Order: sequence, then C-alpha cells, then structure tokens
Amino acid sequence: MPLAIQKMVPEAVERILPNSIHNTGDSVNATGTGETHAAKDGEDSIVPKAVQKLVPESVERLLPNKIHNTKD
Repeated sequence: MPLAIQKMVPEAVERILPNSIHNTGDSVNATGTGETHAAKDGEDSIVPKAVQKLVPESVERLLPNKIHNTKD
C-alpha cells in the first residue's frame, strides 16, 4: 500500500487487511478462509464470490448488510 494512503488510513483498518495486501506482521489479519460468510452461500451479496472467499471474515462483517448480508 502506498505510504500516502497508509498515513490516511486508521491503524485498525490497516490491521484487518490481509498481509498479502498490506503486511503489518500480524498473524491476526490472515488471508481469507476460502469460504463466504454471507447469507445463502454468498448469494445474498453484491460482492463477487471470488472476493468473498479471499478476504478475512472480519472484513466481510464490516460491510453493511445491504451490500454483503452476513445477518449481523
């Protein structure tokens, strides 16, 4: 991630990004699990399934249910 963007983004956001995108050295921000956490096996989301399966669950759950319904 470019340094200028890193300076604008809150640290909490940096830490939830997968290390493959922005390596903070944390094991907490591991890559996705290969599954979706949206309702109806990912069908209740406008996010492409491939992306749903790549991002960490914590990122999926940050999205509003109107975009990616995790029933939270």
